[in-house]
Amino acid sequence: MRDYKASAPANYFFDWGDWEFPHESELGLVEHVWQYEPTGDDDAYGHPGAYTGPRFVTDRGISVGREHDFDRMILHYSQPHRPYAARALAEDRPLYDYENEPFEALRSGVDRETVLGAYLDDLRYVLDDVELLLDNIDAEQVAISADHGEAFGEWGVYEHPIGSLLPQVRRVPWVETVANDHGGYEPTVTPDDAGDPDVDEQLQALGYK
Repeated sequence: MRDYKASAPANYFFDWGDWEFPHESELGLVEHVWQYEPTGDDDAYGHPGAYTGPRFVTDRGISVGREHDFDRMILHYSQPHRPYAARALAEDRPLYDYENEPFEALRSGVDRETVLGAYLDDLRYVLDDVELLLDNIDAEQVAISADHGEAFGEWGVYEHPIGSLLPQVRRVPWVETVANDHGGYEPTVTPDDAGDPDVDEQLQALGYK
């Protein structure tokens, strides 16, 4: 049996195309981890919703990996994805405009290095959690990849338009490694933390609607 955990409400896109996805009932466990995130202007992320921090995904991945024996487990982290909040979280401050709306910032003249730097900070942020995950689950084979790349104005393209043939959007990493549970971390996020966020609101905040 397989287990899938998503940090973004991606079911909306399963209706497009002729793909034959397995039904939820065919999977051992499906969790929409974005339901666990705090939302609202006053939360720890400093902006309204649509930002599921990597620790939510990591915690649930570790817990399920220890509690169940699925053939495989798929974890879907949001980062790196706008808003690029890693630096703001580290500095305990609100998001700057170029972190909150990076592609609008590029179009309005903010230099590419500034926006790309925020993107790379977000990437490092999630990779730190991937490292934590690999030290706290057992897996003979782990593949680390991405569902898309990111465009920062190349050929007039920004972000990751659906169906784009731009190499910066289509080219993704593929890394294989192993994981060993050393038992050095205890997760704190549980299914009891789930709220009831609106899917359409989440998609809009992520820039998909």
